[in-house]
Amino acid sequence: MEKIETKNVEVDGMSYEINVFRDENGFIVKAFKDGKRANGYVYSVSFETNEYYLFDNGIYAYAHLMEMAESDIRSHMWDKCLQARKEKNLTTAST
Repeated sequence: MEKIETKNVEVDGMSYEINVFRDENGFIVKAFKDGKRANGYVYSVSFETNEYYLFDNGIYAYAHLMEMAESDIRSHMWDKCLQARKEKNLTTAST
């Protein structure tokens, strides 16, 4: 897997990297903080879909996935998902 692009993002005083990797199947986007995965999300798109997306929208699909990754970091989406799972498990355990 080859890293092809990095976007640095600062959220709540913390620095994140949104990295785009290329492998044999297409592009993969992941977010990192302090060199470790920032969350459990993995965004991916095939080469073919990436090209179609560019033709239809004027932007590579992986660039849109980078925007999604940044939005998820800014909105603390992963933390919200973990909290919801925790609350659901507590509710299920108490019934």
